[in-house]
Amino acid sequence: MSIRTGRQWARRARQGLVLVCAIAFAFEAGATTLVAGGNYAGMNLSGESHSNQDLHNIILTSANLSQINFQNTNLTAGLLNLSVLVQANLQRANLTGANLAGADLSQANLQRATLTNASLSGASLAQADLQNAIFTNANLNGANLASSNLQNANLSGASLLGANLASVQYAGANFTGASYNALTVLPSGFNASGMTFVPEPSSLALGALGLLGLVVSRRGARRVAGAA
Repeated sequence: MSIRTGRQWARRARQGLVLVCAIAFAFEAGATTLVAGGNYAGMNLSGESHSNQDLHNIILTSANLSQINFQNTNLTAGLLNLSVLVQANLQRANLTGANLAGADLSQANLQRATLTNASLSGASLAQADLQNAIFTNANLNGANLASSNLQNANLSGASLLGANLASVQYAGANFTGASYNALTVLPSGFNASGMTFVPEPSSLALGALGLLGLVVSRRGARRVAGAA
């Protein structure tokens, strides 16, 4: 190969490197700047990386957050209701008090995430990795956790009324004080001791009427006995 040809190849290589760097810079620059308390409702942030950030009180209602990276990010008290978080990375994220009602977290990674007092009513966590996650006192009413991995997760005090836990992995999980009802789907062979069963309102009403009837009948019997 001649010297001239070698120089041409070297020039083309430099041009290619510059192009790659430019593309990488454009990709990085294209990531949306998020700030704590900011309103990004309905935005498309799919695939972006926002790890290790403080984004408390952020508003992401109905946003497309599929495959987003929120690893180690502070999302306390954030509004993420109705958002799409399919395959999102939320490892060690802090979602204390966050609103995730109706959100789609299917196949998301929430290992060691903190969701204390979070609202996940009607949310989908199907096939999600929830190992060692903290759901203390969280609202999971009507949530779909089918085929998720709850090994060593803490669900103490959580509300699971009408939740679907079919085929979940729950070895080492803590369900102490968690509440469930007749509509809750528990995994096969699951031992619900330590959990609180919540009867349906109609059952409570019938029980109350029965108790009232018993009291009235006893009072009536006492009056009759007194009159005799």
